[in-house]
Amino acid sequence: MDLIIKDNKMINRKFGIEIEFVNADRNTLISNLRTANIDVEYEGYTHRTTNHWKIVTDATVRGGYELVSPPLSGEAGLAEVKKVLNILHESKRNSDMEMTNRSCGLHVHLDAHDLDGTDIYWIVKRYRDNETTIDNFMPPSRRGNYQWCSSIDSSWKMRMLKELNTIEANARQQMRRACKVNVAYAYSRHKTIEFRHHSGTTDYNKIANWIEFLQYFVAQSIKIKQAIKISHNYKPRKKNVQFPHIREQVASLGGRLFWNNKDWILVDGEGASHKVTCEFLISLYTTIKENKFGQLNKDRFNAFIEQNFPNTNSADADESLYAGIPHYVQEFFRMRTAQLQGA
Repeated sequence: MDLIIKDNKMINRKFGIEIEFVNADRNTLISNLRTANIDVEYEGYTHRTTNHWKIVTDATVRGGYELVSPPLSGEAGLAEVKKVLNILHESKRNSDMEMTNRSCGLHVHLDAHDLDGTDIYWIVKRYRDNETTIDNFMPPSRRGNYQWCSSIDSSWKMRMLKELNTIEANARQQMRRACKVNVAYAYSRHKTIEFRHHSGTTDYNKIANWIEFLQYFVAQSIKIKQAIKISHNYKPRKKNVQFPHIREQVASLGGRLFWNNKDWILVDGEGASHKVTCEFLISLYTTIKENKFGQLNKDRFNAFIEQNFPNTNSADADESLYAGIPHYVQEFFRMRTAQLQGA
């Protein structure tokens, strides 16, 4: 698989990475990094945030260490990651051996200082909803409920996770640190969210695409929170009126849909009034049986909203996995899934 990260402006949310590795002498690696003007220190066992790269010990890594970056951002950050990875490969102890084993993982931290509890809700919820698909990006050892990156359901009290105001309030619903999405411990120490799902790797393409995927995944989750909630799954408060799903959501956008004893009238986002036929409103639903209104048809309803309320940015409310993800990153993980199929 040879899909290179393309020249694309990456989201500038700060990130940090923890690369667990084996098959490299610590002192040789430090010397080589310093020769290349990479500021690095060996710090033993520590979780402190630094402005330099550090090599630390980790009890979960069999026969190796963890190489931890300082806070990085954007294309410059990815370029530094690539430089460090090249030096790590040049520092191999045994050229015939891999630089990771099954005990290794790749952890990515994203800056969360500007997020709130509702952002966390959408990030964790979307990750859980798409966890099986994301599992397929990974080798079998990182799928399901693995010891060092447990599943969302086994490590979060999902029934208690709500759109709360503070990160701390939602972080209390996390039960385990070593889970695929770690908020409670990462935020209290570093004001970050930690993604622990990825298998150990020193491959730049895998690392860079994963960082970009997470950047855009978080950005889309924030958009969902910020977007006006328009949904084909909407559950109306009053179910005993005609077209309740449409009427309540139109009202939330500042419009109005009402019956004037002769016609249905829609007041749109500009305040203009239009006649709307009953047949058209019925067509926005998947089913209506015995005056009981079922779910809305997603595509037809979204088109109706976008036409009459063009400033709602309903596309921002897309909860699907690849919403907002650049095409080349999508392609990378589709290729990766196909490569790992049957593994």
